[in-house]
Order: sequence, then structure tokens, then C-alpha cells
Amino acid sequence: MTRSFAFGLMFCFSVGCGSNGGGAFGMWWDDDGTPVKFIGGDARFTSSGGSDSYDITGVAHLATVQVQVTAPSPIAPQTFVCNQTTTGQLVGVTYYRPDGGIDFMEQSCTVVLTKAGQIGDTAVGTFEAVINIPGGGTKTISNGKFNLHVSKPL
Repeated sequence: MTRSFAFGLMFCFSVGCGSNGGGAFGMWWDDDGTPVKFIGGDARFTSSGGSDSYDITGVAHLATVQVQVTAPSPIAPQTFVCNQTTTGQLVGVTYYRPDGGIDFMEQSCTVVLTKAGQIGDTAVGTFEAVINIPGGGTKTISNGKFNLHVSKPL
């Protein structure tokens, strides 16, 4: 688990991030067809060297999902597809088990950034991914949505 992810997780548990799924802000997805119970999340924005990035994290009871996208500055609404990025684009979806066990990376994914808000605004979009499970098999993350307040990186 990365240090920034661990700190973000501690931050969400201590002060809360987003809403509990009943309001406009939050991050939701289906984990192998089961809707998750959203606990908290955040969207961190970084701009450096001609690239803008979002590090979007959603914490749920079943697991935590982290969505990362990068594009040339200024980042604008666009679609990111794993293994099919355009020049300057990067995209990744990571799945963290609730027991703090193995981190799983995507086999395939699509992230659609529909609102690219800057710090103090919101980031809005959708995502889906098929995650490889060590030892065989896959996990499907579907119907993913995020609408989160954008803040500075930690």
C-alpha cells in the first residue's frame, strides 16, 4: 500500500470524505455485481511539467478502488482506456482488499472524466475495470461513478 494511499485512508476515516452515498458527492461501484457501501473518498489534483493528474480514491466496506488519470495540461473532459492511451495520457485502476492484502491492478479499464475541476471544484466521471487476481481469475468493477471535491496532493 502506498504511503499517500494509507494517509488518504486515515484522513477519510478520521474526518470523513464525500458523503455516505445519499448526497451528490461520493464514489460508487459494483464489485462483481454487488453494489458497495461507500464510506469515503477523495480526488487529489497535481499539475507538473505540462501534465495534470487526478488520483481518485473511493473507500468502501468491500474494498478500496483507486483511479488515476494523467493528460497534458490543461486536463479536459476525455476518455481514458487502458492500453489504448493517446500521447501524454496515463490511466490506471487499482483494487485494494479490505484486509490490506494484495493490491490488484487492472487487466482492462475505461475511465471517462466528464468534469475536470481544479482544486476547490469537483471531478466527475465514470469508470469500469477487469482486475486480474493473483493465482487466477478476475474481478469486475462496473457501474463506477465519482463526484468528488478536488484538493491538493498530500
